Amino acid sequence: MGVFCQILLEKPAGGVYRAGGVVSGAVKYAVDEDVRFKDVIVRLRGAGSCMWTEGGGNSQATYCGSEDYVCGGRSLLENRANDETVIERGSYLHPFRFVLPSNIPPTYRDSYCKILYEIKLTFERKSLFHFNKNFHIEIPVAGVLHMTLPGEPIIYAAQKSLMTFFNNNNSLIKMKVTIKKSILAPGEMAELHVEIQNNSDTKIFGLETQLSYSVTHICDSGYKRQRTYEVRGAKSETRGVKEKCTSNLTTAVQIPKGHFTVQHSRIVQRQYKLQVKAKIPFPHFNLLLDIPVLIGDAGVEEAEEMKEGLSYAEAAAAGAPPSCWQVMQEDRMAN
Repeated sequence: MGVFCQILLEKPAGGVYRAGGVVSGAVKYAVDEDVRFKDVIVRLRGAGSCMWTEGGGNSQATYCGSEDYVCGGRSLLENRANDETVIERGSYLHPFRFVLPSNIPPTYRDSYCKILYEIKLTFERKSLFHFNKNFHIEIPVAGVLHMTLPGEPIIYAAQKSLMTFFNNNNSLIKMKVTIKKSILAPGEMAELHVEIQNNSDTKIFGLETQLSYSVTHICDSGYKRQRTYEVRGAKSETRGVKEKCTSNLTTAVQIPKGHFTVQHSRIVQRQYKLQVKAKIPFPHFNLLLDIPVLIGDAGVEEAEEMKEGLSYAEAAAAGAPPSCWQVMQEDRMAN
């Protein structure tokens, strides 16, 4: 007995589904002979997992975490019997429609963690000696940001007193940074206005602004692993500031494609910041100022637009551009 499955997904705006939006389309399957199944179920499933090890030898420890984000489904058998239903040889087409929760993380992968969403088609069998047949296809999902930062410009400030033989206020360096927007989309420019008051006798070599991110993995027991990385190609530099001078400078850093904040997960978090560095010569330490930013979808407008989109049947009737039928992959083991 053979089962062949295909799926037609309605294409979302930008090719990526949004948290709070609709996932709709149709599944088509064919059987080459009459066969009995307990049920045929189409599901939308989203889940995440992480795992890493620390230490070595007898002190090596493995940490794991997992969580589910969405698991909705419905039967495709209209006249399902209590025990088994005979599906006659032939092909069958069934539309489906699921709504993603609004508070879910985006699709994400790194060396220790993955968050995946998929449409799954399960042919359930009653007998313990016959495995269920499972088919799936992954779908990309983007999260909607939880606004932990305001949308208007924000001012950040820091100061540093340079070590001198005569410890007085004349050795102060003050830096005030205004960021125009703290909520940014990939490809957008982060614009900053910097005011530097150099009241010291030491020249500031220049200002450097670098985008970086920290990834925190969290196991089920609550233990955390955190690492910070600089984003390549996301740096800007400006001229220096002479001693006993005040300068007003403007700088900008472009947010590279493929970067986004990860929220709404208890196993992984990814947070971004811009670090503004006033470079001061040795033996002094540089003056640093960290500015948090959010990267991703700034609202639910696109998700709301998707909810109001055409259904699979309506799109077909209206002559909308057809999506491509895709072959669903069969799982090797029953789930």
